[in-house]
Formats: sequence, structure tokens, C-alpha cells
Amino acid sequence: MFVTASSLWLNVSYGVSWYFLTCELQMLCVVAKNIEVLLPLLQEYQVDGLLERCEEFLCSQPSSVSQYFVAQQYNLQRLKESVTAYMHRAPLSRLRTQSRWDELDPEFVKDLLMERCERFETHLDALREVRMVLERKKPTTFPGQHLLCEACTAAREQQVCSALEKNAAYVNCFLCVACV
Repeated sequence: MFVTASSLWLNVSYGVSWYFLTCELQMLCVVAKNIEVLLPLLQEYQVDGLLERCEEFLCSQPSSVSQYFVAQQYNLQRLKESVTAYMHRAPLSRLRTQSRWDELDPEFVKDLLMERCERFETHLDALREVRMVLERKKPTTFPGQHLLCEACTAAREQQVCSALEKNAAYVNCFLCVACV
């Protein structure tokens, strides 16, 4: 069953009983064509079951900045969380080209960009450590290395080489407790 704005307006304006209207709304098929008409009515008449179906439908659609505003307007928490997660991981160049990007709350955009900067710095630090290992500027040195015997030093170098093969950042650990 598809609904248009005029058919719902006729039903509501001519006093069709509340029970009939809610039963009719519960049988609706939620699609992109009628979601814009349904959401305001469902919120006004508090038809929670169908509102949840609309939210599930919207969550199944590709996320966008416009959906963030829909989630805020109709208090759709799962949709808001989903779209917020999308905005945290999507390229900024893609977000800025979407309609309504400029309408976002400046405080929200600031928080979004701050989180991205913090994540970037974390990844940058990890990449610096990998680079240092790859460039062999600090592959086998650590405080107390001079206390290791030759066998432990060789084992440590082997450990560094295996870490390089796995593209993992090397974490300093003391192999030779007996030698110290």
C-alpha cells in the first residue's frame, strides 16, 4: 500500500477514526517515495511500530548528511548513530560536496574534525615507529641492550626482522632476564 500526502490528508481531515488510521498506517510499505510523507505523520500520531520500520529502512540506505538532519528532526537514535559513524569515517571531500553540509552545527563539525585530527595523530605516531624500524634508525636499540649476551642480541635482531615482515610496529621488550 502506497500513501500520498493528499490521501493521508483526506483521511485525517474528514475525521476517519483514529483506530482505522493507525491500522491503515501499520500495513504500509515503507519506501523512499513515501518516507518524507510518513515521518511527520508518524511522529505526530505516535505510531511507533511504523516509525521503527521507517528508521530501519533509512538505516539500510546509503548514509548522507541529509539523513543526519532527518534523524535529528524525528529523534531517530539508531539512524543518528549510524550516520554519525559514517561521517567520522567518510572522506571529508565527499562530505563537503553533500547537500546540507553547510547547515551542520559548527560545534558538531568542530568535534568531528577534532576526532579526525586525534585519530590522524595516533596513526601518524604508529607510522613513525614503523618508519624508524624500516629505516633501521632504531631497530634493535633500547635501554639496557648493552647488557645482553650475543645470543640474546641475535635473537632480538631476528625478532625485529620478523616484525618487519609482518609490517607491525615493534614493541620493545626485554628478552634476556637471565643475562641482566
